[in-house]
Amino acid sequence: MKNFAAAALYPRLSHCIKMRDGSAPISNVQNREMSMTAAHPETVGLRRLLIKEARKILKEIEAKELSLRLISRRVGVSEAAPAYHFGNKEGLLAAIAADGFGELAAVRQKIAASPVEKAEKVRMMLRTYVEFSRRNTGLFQLMYGPRILNKSKFKELRDRSAMCFALFKSAVADLSRDHGWPEEMVGLLAHSAWTVEHGIASLLLAKQIPRKEQPVDPRQLIDFSIGLFLTAVAAGPSHSLFISSHTDCVRADCDALNSQQIASRSKHRNRQ
Repeated sequence: MKNFAAAALYPRLSHCIKMRDGSAPISNVQNREMSMTAAHPETVGLRRLLIKEARKILKEIEAKELSLRLISRRVGVSEAAPAYHFGNKEGLLAAIAADGFGELAAVRQKIAASPVEKAEKVRMMLRTYVEFSRRNTGLFQLMYGPRILNKSKFKELRDRSAMCFALFKSAVADLSRDHGWPEEMVGLLAHSAWTVEHGIASLLLAKQIPRKEQPVDPRQLIDFSIGLFLTAVAAGPSHSLFISSHTDCVRADCDALNSQQIASRSKHRNRQ
């Protein structure tokens, strides 16, 4: 069925299709059989089918073990099919990661549109991030790990990742403004919130928490860590003296570094 559906939507790829039972190529199949499979739920397009199957495989193996050959075999097409849509393995991995960001962004959009309070929206976004990572271990590692060396060169991946973070940042910004945080610190707060959710997710996936000598309930740990961050935001900048002083130090360090770089460039030009 998958072979019929894929080739029906992508006639130019009909020469790539291989029948599981060794029968004639799809281009020779009668039109009547084509029309019968057109309404099949699996008729979602070959590109989508390949991504969907790859995500299933990532629940079984790590991203580094994923191959075009394995995905092609599982879908029932030749290796030329995924190569046609994604170019190479890295292109396929980028499409899979983009699909993951799209799914996470859809969850965040739903939370953003919900009628709950602002603090609850942030809490829900933080928690669903951790839950997403635990449900999709291989996919999550692909999305945020080093397997795709240059994520920025893939537009779909870049755009969906940016949209996903923008939804999260917007929720954090709305909450922080209510508690008197200045606009210039919104980005810092959003990244701090991200370190909370990503830190928990990564440590749980790596089985580094909870520690054996200090057992705690992972669910309690997640809620406590998120609650601690929300409490700090609700306290406002006036109760975050360390953050204020640290920000000043970072700014001073940056100014000093810039001065050194300017002096170094000037010295280099003089030598020339």
